[in-house]
Amino acid sequence: MGSLFRSEEVCLAQLFLQSASAYSCVSELGERGLLEFRDLNPNVSAFQRRFVGEVRRCEEMEKTFTFLQQELRGAGRVLGPCPESPRAPLAREALRVQEQSEQLAQELREVSHNRASLRGRLRELRQYLHVLREGQRFTSLPAPLGSPPRPRALSEREPILDPSLHQHLDRKINFVAGVIHPWRVSAFERLLWRACRGYLVASFVEMPEPMEDLATGESITWVIFLISYWGEQIGQKIRKISDCFHCHMYPYPESEASRADTMSGLHSQIQDLSVVLEETEQYLAQVLDKVALALPTWRVQVQKMKAIYLILNQCSFDVTEKCLIAEVWCPVRDLTQVQDALRQGSYKSGSSVECFVQRIPTSENPPTLIRTNKFTAGFQSIVDAYGVASYQEVNPAPYAIITFPFIFAIMFGDVGHGLLMFLFALWMVLYENSPSLQQASNEIWLTFFEGRYLILLMGAFSIYTGFIYNECFSKATVIFPSAWSVATMANHSSWSSAYLATHPSLTLDPNITGVFRGPYPFGIDPIWSLATNHLNFLNSFKMKMSVVLGIVHMGFGVLLGVFNHVHFQQRHRLVLELLPEMVFLLALFGYLVFLIFYKWVKFSAADSLVAPSILIHFIDMFLFTSNADNLPLYRGQVPVQTVLVVLALASVPVLLLGTPLYLCCRQRTRRTSRPAMVAAREPCAAGEAKPGPRGRGTGRCIRWPLPERSLRWGIFSLTLFFSFLQFCPFTFFSFLSSPLPFLSLSFEDSTLSTATTLEYIPTSAGDPKCQRPRTLMRQQSLQQPLSQHQRANHSQPTTSQSLGHLQAHSGSSASAGNPRGSRGGQARQGIAAGSKHRMAGGRSRSNPGSWDHVVGQIRNRGLDMKSFLEGRMVVLSLVLGLSEQDDFANIPDLQPAGTQPNQPNAQGDKRLPAGGKAVNTAPVPGQPPHDESDRKTEPRSSVSDLVNSLTSEMLMLSPGSEDDEGHDGVSRENLGRIQFSVGYNFQESTLTVKIMKAQELPAKDFSGTSDPFVKIYLLPDKKHKLETKVKRKNLNPHWNETFLFEGFPYEKVVQRVLYLQVLDYDRFSRNDPIGEVSIPLNKVDLTQMQTFWKDLKPCSDGSGSRGELLLSLCYNPSANSIVVNIIKARNLKAMDIGGTSDPYVKVWLMYKDKRVEKKKTVVMKRCLNPVFNESFAFDIPTERLRETTIVITVMDKDRLSRNDVIGKIYLSWKSGPGEVKHWKDMIARPRQAVAQWHQLKA
Repeated sequence: MGSLFRSEEVCLAQLFLQSASAYSCVSELGERGLLEFRDLNPNVSAFQRRFVGEVRRCEEMEKTFTFLQQELRGAGRVLGPCPESPRAPLAREALRVQEQSEQLAQELREVSHNRASLRGRLRELRQYLHVLREGQRFTSLPAPLGSPPRPRALSEREPILDPSLHQHLDRKINFVAGVIHPWRVSAFERLLWRACRGYLVASFVEMPEPMEDLATGESITWVIFLISYWGEQIGQKIRKISDCFHCHMYPYPESEASRADTMSGLHSQIQDLSVVLEETEQYLAQVLDKVALALPTWRVQVQKMKAIYLILNQCSFDVTEKCLIAEVWCPVRDLTQVQDALRQGSYKSGSSVECFVQRIPTSENPPTLIRTNKFTAGFQSIVDAYGVASYQEVNPAPYAIITFPFIFAIMFGDVGHGLLMFLFALWMVLYENSPSLQQASNEIWLTFFEGRYLILLMGAFSIYTGFIYNECFSKATVIFPSAWSVATMANHSSWSSAYLATHPSLTLDPNITGVFRGPYPFGIDPIWSLATNHLNFLNSFKMKMSVVLGIVHMGFGVLLGVFNHVHFQQRHRLVLELLPEMVFLLALFGYLVFLIFYKWVKFSAADSLVAPSILIHFIDMFLFTSNADNLPLYRGQVPVQTVLVVLALASVPVLLLGTPLYLCCRQRTRRTSRPAMVAAREPCAAGEAKPGPRGRGTGRCIRWPLPERSLRWGIFSLTLFFSFLQFCPFTFFSFLSSPLPFLSLSFEDSTLSTATTLEYIPTSAGDPKCQRPRTLMRQQSLQQPLSQHQRANHSQPTTSQSLGHLQAHSGSSASAGNPRGSRGGQARQGIAAGSKHRMAGGRSRSNPGSWDHVVGQIRNRGLDMKSFLEGRMVVLSLVLGLSEQDDFANIPDLQPAGTQPNQPNAQGDKRLPAGGKAVNTAPVPGQPPHDESDRKTEPRSSVSDLVNSLTSEMLMLSPGSEDDEGHDGVSRENLGRIQFSVGYNFQESTLTVKIMKAQELPAKDFSGTSDPFVKIYLLPDKKHKLETKVKRKNLNPHWNETFLFEGFPYEKVVQRVLYLQVLDYDRFSRNDPIGEVSIPLNKVDLTQMQTFWKDLKPCSDGSGSRGELLLSLCYNPSANSIVVNIIKARNLKAMDIGGTSDPYVKVWLMYKDKRVEKKKTVVMKRCLNPVFNESFAFDIPTERLRETTIVITVMDKDRLSRNDVIGKIYLSWKSGPGEVKHWKDMIARPRQAVAQWHQLKA
């Protein structure tokens, strides 16, 4: 079955794409769908990536397409599917698509706006025409003199003024006419009557034809109103009320002739507007036709183009920025196709340099790739819904192709319903290429269509099981004659007419000869449909069939695990997992299947009345008892059942604890047989991973977490047990339909250890004595001397020697073993004596932490620099994630195997660590002394010690730290320095201050940087200040900004003090002060510009010191935890009115600028020198140690207001010098409480 049985072999590869042809190559790869790209810029935000402009351009085009689609929907048109799959457009073609789409969008906006304006104008003209027509009936002229008077009829359509009274009116009558929404008529009329006190006559009539409401788009029958009134004030009230009710008012001519002229003009305007509107709609339809024709293709093209740029954003550039490097997961057999796609992409782009792919080794597990087609895709999706198979694991999908639909048919079996299902699925299969079926938008329909082959098999198997159950639409069918004879039963029994009248149901006895003539040819005998026990018989039959098939399926799934154990070379799992699983399954459920078949074979119709109940026997089996009313099936049944239950129960502890204990013993055996040794490239033994679960490492030792293993095997055991307790067909259907082979697959969470080894590096001389060993020995800590056993063993270098300096020692053995050892020893002795050479802005070659020193040491040992940089050795600083330049520059010296381990120097109580400074190893007062014997027997892994020692050494050797200064005293906090110049122009009376730059500013943000800016004062005036611009994320900013203090007489200037304050800008909180510089201007020669370099001093906030806090840190590398002990504080700043404070301490654990955990102490009432003595433990994995910051805040508790902040302390490897020193001391001395006083900062 190829990749369907087991996922394909996938490798990690690198793509080298030329910048000019990268777009075409990625487009070609995307069309073929062969690769899965990895993001090589995970720490770069989406707005800082290289192709963010192109992505935004695609998003803008998508917004334009959305507008065009909305216009199509508004016009009642449906956007059709893309007829074909277009390729991603090139840059010039994409520009053309953008211009055309924007042009169409602009035309649509203009035409739609013009059409809306024309419709609104036409609507107003028609409303005005209707108002004049209906108003004419109310304001018609009186009849001529001498004509008979018309009788007054109480009709709403009669004129509101009696013609006979017209000549008696001595006041002028005015009119207000318009239209109103029908819902507002009643309220409008009431308000008019109340506001005008009845001095008006209002008439309302519905418009003859409905018109569209432009606000809602609904068709509304508007109401025309005509109001006659006397007096101008009442007219103003009527107009204001009409405006409040959103009435459309129109001028109403007083004379009949003017009204007729207006109506004729309205007719001509309406005709002209109708013609213009018709032409506008025709042009709009033409524009929409263009949009509907081009938009589907454009949308697919832009989506592909956006996807290409998103992929390019995941690539990294080389140093020349002419080549993009991408990492991809690729099937091994598709590497040639990938290279062909790159070749075609380079050819299409016209590039002369061809892109290529290169396979690279990796310890990560590739993703699972299982190729599917239209038939297997539905079954594979069902399996993936339960869980995706791990890399190279057995895939249950091939077996689910038959088992899933067949087990469904066991419960659904019906010929009629199965035939309908089969015909429906067959129709979808025959017309599967129809666009209407493929491109439907209904989600439920798409679910049916994607599973059409699954439904087809379900229908076919349902027809088959329906024939077995002899049911068609729940009715029995007579295909063959029944095997039961009612006539024979009547002849051999005394069935009289009276007996038949009193017994509605008759019993057929199969023990009578001729009543039962043998089994039915196929399926269930149709006579059972007439029996009263029909339901009981069929339910029992289906239940037993489900039990048998379900247990067979479970056993098959467990046996599939054999392929995994053999493939991964984990043969111990055959004994510790597969065997107990089969014992548990067969001892309980396999025995149940045996009882079912045994009962069918042993008991016949003659002795069916005395047949025992299997269910009662199975329950008694677990209760270790027997039932006298339920006869045994065979002799010795109770002892056999007792043995089987004991075997099943005995297999449970083996399942739970077997594999974890075996792996633990192997680890312990390996540790005792090879103490402190980590094998290099050792083949994985039983219990160690080869290609394992997706996304996990391979080829390295695995530590199996015991609780999780126990939990997973417990779930497996309970699943089997409760499946029996439920004992219903649907439960077994759920078991059978699930991918049960997963029960025997890899449940392990392969947590990788950090065991990493050095590669073999030959020297130029080829001397075996100078070759690099393939194994490393373990040492407890870089700060502790070697034990006697390790000192005697000179053949193996220690961990601190392999990635730290292999300390050279005074002695003949070191000099004889390696001629270079004496030179290294002399150099280190010179450094220990205090000779320190540091240049401005860099390190000297004598500094062991400098890159030049590392290069020199590599060349002195005859190593090729190219091979070193190409990765001939594994640099463990990269494994630990220390990829910054300063950390990489601190890769210590590498000594050959001939160098002796660390020996005491002349002082006796001191030794030379990797940094070259003499470190006092005497016990600290109040701390326990180092006990080497305890360290020898302590059950710690060599990998853990290796990581701890490397981390300690890396942090202790960070550049610019206090350990490089070579003094034992407490150094002043280094806040950097600032360069500025000052001068005075006597002609213009102007003081000029120029802020140039600053260097070595401390980091104030969690990201390890600052956003510095400078405030400039002329003390004692603090009200007026000038500020520079903020330099984002820069510890060495360059401002070069000039500030002028104009109109300052020289006499006042010399009385002032120039005060510069450097601060870190914070957007959401108070700016953090970095340092300050003050210089009296009377001590400066202002006749010319004077330039100064001044060291920054701690800022004084004018309120004095905030106090100090004594705390201790204790790092436990084996438990991956840090214990923070808040001991006491002194001289805290008084925050309350009474001159005291209510202090408490809040401790925040931060990881990558995110708050993880918070703890706090109790509140000390009215105390400025509180004693807390409270400890807090935080779990911090080793790999997260470098990104972790502990923020300690001393707060003042206020009951009625917000709590005040007294001061803060930031502890991390990139905080201030004092905090960094404390952090490094904690790392260097694991399992020891390192205490230090810290000054609280604002």
